[in-house]
Amino acid sequence: MSKQKQMTSSKGRFRWHPKLYPISLKIGLLLMTLCSSILSNGQASVIAGWNTSNIRSNVSLGETKPRTNYTGGLSVRLNPFEKAPKINVIFGVEMAEKGYEQVLDKSYNFRFLYLMLPVQLCYSPIEEISFIGGLELSTMAWSNIEYYQETYNTSDIGLSFEVDLFPNKILSLYSRFTYGLIPMINYYDIDQFGNFKSEIKDLKNMNLIIGLKFNMSQETLNDY
Repeated sequence: MSKQKQMTSSKGRFRWHPKLYPISLKIGLLLMTLCSSILSNGQASVIAGWNTSNIRSNVSLGETKPRTNYTGGLSVRLNPFEKAPKINVIFGVEMAEKGYEQVLDKSYNFRFLYLMLPVQLCYSPIEEISFIGGLELSTMAWSNIEYYQETYNTSDIGLSFEVDLFPNKILSLYSRFTYGLIPMINYYDIDQFGNFKSEIKDLKNMNLIIGLKFNMSQETLNDY
């Protein structure tokens, strides 16, 4: 508990994760190439929304409350399956601030900015709705915790489930829930004699996004 308090007392200077430079460049070039080539047979979208996040923990952290913030990014939707026209593949790159609020003697805010790369399969039974599921790969770019790179696991993988309404209109509504799979912290339980008892892996992300997609092309990918 005291460790949680000490971590929140840091200044939290912005420090861009060095691994993000080559990753962001490669992703940007890839998406630009995809966007330029798929507008005739696919769909590219600018996305923006409201992000609500919290954590799951195996130990008592007192009362925790979710945090809310903005999110945004770009996604591309392709139909590579000629014999399954209602199934699409979606790739994306997004930024979102996740985290939680811990309430002890006062409130402590834990903020984590992530670069997220959703890789998903989409099924559209009718024109007005799509059901989407897949993986969300992410890396931590910043935190208000000063030594976050030494304290937290900066990579995460989550299972995502999404519902899109009116996906073939110029403006569509979507909601996505992501269930994080990788523990954010690894530490050892120490007994009263100073011996290491066992390794503890704890704190996993949960995230809900509700937002809009601005579809830069109104190409209908599915046959209904």
